Amino acid sequence: MNYLHFSGLLIGLGLLVGILAGVYPAWYLSSFKPGLILKGKFLQTREGSVFRKSFIVFQFFASMVLISSSLIIFNQLDYIQHKGLGFSQDEVILLPIKNRGAINPRLKSCKVNYCSYRE
Repeated sequence: MNYLHFSGLLIGLGLLVGILAGVYPAWYLSSFKPGLILKGKFLQTREGSVFRKSFIVFQFFASMVLISSSLIIFNQLDYIQHKGLGFSQDEVILLPIKNRGAINPRLKSCKVNYCSYRE
């Protein structure tokens, strides 16, 4: 199976996540006033710390979901690619039938004749 058409989607998703992951810290750090920080008068608010902690928990949860999903999908694809079909492809006979109504009455006898040729 060809997965090349998904590569653009994955690259775009990676760029989007990377940009969003970089925007939040930049936005948060830009809200600091360097003068107050250097003077030691900067106090963090309780709301900001709760938001940061909940954001860290969300990032950890999202990473666990993505890692688990990747492993499950990989295992499913590996299973599908290596699972036996349940029959030997070399022993299958395909008969093209253009007029099915004409062959139906003789189908059972044809099947018996073909099955008698087994080795």
